[in-house]
Amino acid sequence: MSEAPNPRHPFLFASHRVVLGFALAVLTLFLVSAVTLNALSRRTLNGRSVNQSFAVLRTTHRLMAEIDASQLALVDFVLTGDQEMLAPYDTLRRSIPGTLAELEALASERPIARQKLNDLRPVLARALEFDAREAAERPNNKSLEDIRPVILQGRALLEQSSTILDELKESTRQVLETEQKALADSQRASTYVVVIGDLVLLALILAAAAVTFRDAGEKARTVEFQRRILGMVGHDLRNPLSVVMMSATQLAKTTEVDDRRQHAITRIMGATHRMEKMIRDLLDYSRIELHIALPLDVRPSDVHSCCQRVIDEFRTVFPGREIDYQPGGVSAVLWDADRMERVLENLMSNALKYSPADCAVHLSWKRQEDRVIIEVKNRGTPIPDALVPFLFEPFRRGEDHDAGTSRQSHGLGLYIVRHIILQHGGDITVRSSAANGTTFTVDLPQPIRPSAAA
Repeated sequence: MSEAPNPRHPFLFASHRVVLGFALAVLTLFLVSAVTLNALSRRTLNGRSVNQSFAVLRTTHRLMAEIDASQLALVDFVLTGDQEMLAPYDTLRRSIPGTLAELEALASERPIARQKLNDLRPVLARALEFDAREAAERPNNKSLEDIRPVILQGRALLEQSSTILDELKESTRQVLETEQKALADSQRASTYVVVIGDLVLLALILAAAAVTFRDAGEKARTVEFQRRILGMVGHDLRNPLSVVMMSATQLAKTTEVDDRRQHAITRIMGATHRMEKMIRDLLDYSRIELHIALPLDVRPSDVHSCCQRVIDEFRTVFPGREIDYQPGGVSAVLWDADRMERVLENLMSNALKYSPADCAVHLSWKRQEDRVIIEVKNRGTPIPDALVPFLFEPFRRGEDHDAGTSRQSHGLGLYIVRHIILQHGGDITVRSSAANGTTFTVDLPQPIRPSAAA
């Protein structure tokens, strides 16, 4: 299978330093978030308590004001006997129980305030009863001396109610001071937590950025060194390899060579051809990785002639394999013939290599308006779905039926093929299934776009 790391699982190939840094950052973020959430929760609770204390004080003041106002209205009625003065008293007297119930609801979670209100309710209820009696007996032409006992008892109960309400206000103020102090402390604590947490996270981000930039710089320098060494080695190897190839060719032409030596010379020539192809692929790979366009020699050519040369070569190498060739349309084209023959050689080689010996390999081409469509098809085992998206990446290899052939493959063929086609302004796609086999389709514009040719 592929010799390159699986790009879908890059985390598995990360360095221990990166994994440790990532784990530390996640742990720090979790701790900072937990502490911040706790501080904000305390601040919210303290703020709610402060608001509730203010609400208790406001409602207590309103209750005391209603009681005082009702007493003033009652005194005016008692002194004057004017029925019109009784209406404000009745309104205020009906609102007092509702205000008391609201105050009890606010103080339901405060034990001291709840106890004070439990003491207040019966006293205030009796005081309101005496006030009602006072208001009822005054219209019966009774003198102030006659209702004086009722007035005195009502006033005493109201004084007692006022005392309880004053105690409630004082205890609430004390609680409010404590709550306000706790709120201020929680606000300061939450601010410190947020600031310190942000500083810690910022430090981690800066450290991660520094490590990333350093690693990226080291990796870039390493990759650049490897690419340049690859290019230099490719160029330097071609010269002695050319000497070997020329010498083997001259020896092969000598008539005094016996069969054994002729066989050895043939093997040498075959090996040098394979080495020359590998060096050519490595040079093209280094150009692509250095973002240098592959050199194209674009000139008028012939699709049929290119295909025929490739087929003849493979029929010589694989005499027992069936190769079905279907030409079509006008064969005159404008492209780099050497590069396109290299594309056809690679696709045909893969089709023969990855299909059973008794299965035919199909090569066809046709013209569609201003395009040339080339297809190479075989009936071998379909390409796994997981491998298809990465098929044109460098150093990718599929499972091979021939172990010897697999060792000769270096995984650059389809990568370089795709770049050659892209520089011609075209595209290459692949379809693979058990029912229809595997088909590589090359789609090239004619003529090729000038920008691609340049």
